Amino acid sequence: MLKMFALAVLFGILFHNVSATINLQMKYTEHVQDIAKFEEEERPRMLYYVLYTDTETQKFLVKYDLAANVLLKYNFKVGIVNCSNIQAEKCQDNKVDYNVYIYNENDVKRIPTSAVSNMNSLVSAGLKMLLKQKLHKIRTKDERINIIVRCQDLKNVVLGYFLYPDSIEQRTFLEAAYQNNGTEEFILTNSIQVVSDLKESSTQNKRRLVWLLHCKSYNLWSGLKIKGDCYDEIFQQNIEVPSILKAIQKMDIDDNAIETKLAEQKDSSERVISSHFDRKYSVDHDEVTEVVFGSKYYLSKPFKITSLTEETLPDIENSSTYTLIVFLSKYDPVGIAFVRLLEQWQSQFGENYPNLSSAMVDCLHLDEECNRYNFTHSPTIKLLGKPPGKDGQDLIIDYTGVLNAKSAMKFLYLHSLEDVIQATKEDINNILDGSFQSAINLTSICILGLFPEQSTEIKEFYKVAKAEKGTALFILLTGSDAAYFGHLQQVAVPSVLTLKWTNQDLLINKMVDQFSVPAMTTFVKNSYKSHFMELFPDILPKILQSGQPLVILFIKSMEEESYSNIQQLSMSKLGQDMIFTWINVTALNNFGTELLETYFENPSTPALSVVYFSENMVYNYEDRYITVDSVRKWFDELRNQRHSMQPSYKMQHAEMGLPRRENIKFLKNNQFQFTEFKSKESISPSSMGSISKEEL
Repeated sequence: MLKMFALAVLFGILFHNVSATINLQMKYTEHVQDIAKFEEEERPRMLYYVLYTDTETQKFLVKYDLAANVLLKYNFKVGIVNCSNIQAEKCQDNKVDYNVYIYNENDVKRIPTSAVSNMNSLVSAGLKMLLKQKLHKIRTKDERINIIVRCQDLKNVVLGYFLYPDSIEQRTFLEAAYQNNGTEEFILTNSIQVVSDLKESSTQNKRRLVWLLHCKSYNLWSGLKIKGDCYDEIFQQNIEVPSILKAIQKMDIDDNAIETKLAEQKDSSERVISSHFDRKYSVDHDEVTEVVFGSKYYLSKPFKITSLTEETLPDIENSSTYTLIVFLSKYDPVGIAFVRLLEQWQSQFGENYPNLSSAMVDCLHLDEECNRYNFTHSPTIKLLGKPPGKDGQDLIIDYTGVLNAKSAMKFLYLHSLEDVIQATKEDINNILDGSFQSAINLTSICILGLFPEQSTEIKEFYKVAKAEKGTALFILLTGSDAAYFGHLQQVAVPSVLTLKWTNQDLLINKMVDQFSVPAMTTFVKNSYKSHFMELFPDILPKILQSGQPLVILFIKSMEEESYSNIQQLSMSKLGQDMIFTWINVTALNNFGTELLETYFENPSTPALSVVYFSENMVYNYEDRYITVDSVRKWFDELRNQRHSMQPSYKMQHAEMGLPRRENIKFLKNNQFQFTEFKSKESISPSSMGSISKEEL
């Protein structure tokens, strides 16, 4: 018995020694030596005391370090105190490792580790500390009503319900709240009772729901007005930062339209566009359409954007910088709506980009000038100017992307920069977080070249950048600056990297062998494309411009086996020849549900379709099980024999008057058969619009 006891004691000592040697090396987390100095810093901080270095603690530290990587984007300083090395007062408490400490200004919050079980909940805890002025965490319906009463007629409200506090959806909601530059108030709850009386709360998907409450225009809405109740609409897209911010911006558009409408109703003689425009352009999922609804009221509202005349247009043509010009008919609601979106973008972000400017030309009064620029439909959008090194036809660049202000301004931004921007070691942190050249506000991708000084590959890199002008930001680091970045990110020099900034992380793809122009061009073009992405309406025009078949997987959960099988195929060589996408078909996703019902007579999930835009044909996978081998065989049959196969759905041509619209009709009617889109060869990559979620 004594021997067994002795062995147990010895085993315990050995185990303790082994566990004490577990590596506490952290990639993004600082080892804090001076606790007092850390607590006194002005920036927000997060601190965890490591008392025991057992396996469970090690698992927690992995999540903690991943959270630190995200929180660094929000100026957080994240640290740990290793109590085995430091004699700190809190280390004497044998339960100190039960909590994480968060500091912001003079506030200190202690969060139990049991409440921050993963990376998302740790990030959420940090963001809540930053958002204390604009975020309300509530538990009762009365709290919700009291907050809304205070906001009525003053500001809009965004209300989020999330069943799981540690979910990626709640974290994303908080990130959107932090990144939102408006005056909106945000309400967060994890209790379904708080939102049980709001529309759509009884839907099957009760895990996450977001409402947009139009409280700012409370006194403008018609009907009975109730204290604590604002006009509400359900947010029906996937929970993502760009989607939420875009929806918030749309709330302002709607409110402005109502306010303008009421003002214009006082004098009906000012209505100069007939109501048939509303019916003609009434489509879903189209940012421009939301403004078109109010365009007949906007017409008499003065334009803030510069309207060029016969005298001022030559100044733009001879300018040393590019200007985005919108040629339109003044009575075209789509053109007017697009100009209004440009105005809104300028008012929100223009001060960050003083060198980016836009203007409009009313072709009703400038016939000759508009004909000179091949004005064939309204709006026609071009870049005009005489930047150094440009001449002849190079001076005029057509924009054929989506009618979206951010996409158009991104197009102007990328063409206004040098082909390659030479950066230094001091720029590296800004490159990594996307703030270099204010890039992240307009694009989510950059191409970074790392080369030794005087390397022959540098000239090849410049050739690729010139050929791909307008598609991405090209940055160059050379010599010791390149070596420093390579050491930091553990990549060799020379290398060409793709940096993608998402709302969750920084993604880096590497090319480290051949550096010929063809090899680098292929790498760059493949960098624009995700292997397997979620299908949203606003990326549809760019998919068309790629000229490749579109694969659509309809599912209800990413946990389904069909998802992993199609993802596996997307990572194969097939991913270079086809664009692979998926749609989560839920009660809240009208886009996916409507498309599934369009393509299939007896819709069910999972389901698989391939769209051939050049032929206006859709083919559905008919087998019951979606496996790697059976789908690969079906793809081979489509490639070699589809012309002898019966299509499942035939897309019809829509009328020519609807250019580049972000809506489901794109996948029903293929309404994009303009001359400019007829052949893949006629489409310059620089003509492509941008994507809200992730670059193709």
